[in-house]
Amino acid sequence: MIRQARQAPRQSFPEASDHRKRAEEQMVASVAERRQSTAPERLPFQLEHAVLCDIQSLVEVALFEFASMYMPEVLQEHNWQTAEAGELNRYVLLVTSLDSVLKSNVPPQLA
Repeated sequence: MIRQARQAPRQSFPEASDHRKRAEEQMVASVAERRQSTAPERLPFQLEHAVLCDIQSLVEVALFEFASMYMPEVLQEHNWQTAEAGELNRYVLLVTSLDSVLKSNVPPQLA
């Protein structure tokens, strides 16, 4: 007798299925609305700031390594012995202003 009760099909309540259907429609509409939105998603400010600081540090290290390989005299001239000694904007200005120095120091196979 207990077995028969477990095997009996469950009754569905029309209100529950209507509610579920409306919820699904709202979810689909919400996703479609987000996809159409042209506004970019934003990170919380603290996280955005931390990520950008990390990226800046990585770029400074990369530019310092590049400068130490292809224009060490410039680093010596500015007395920059570590990547943190120079600011990112100064690295960019140096690299872009010393085009001729870079061209003369780049190995032919990389030019």
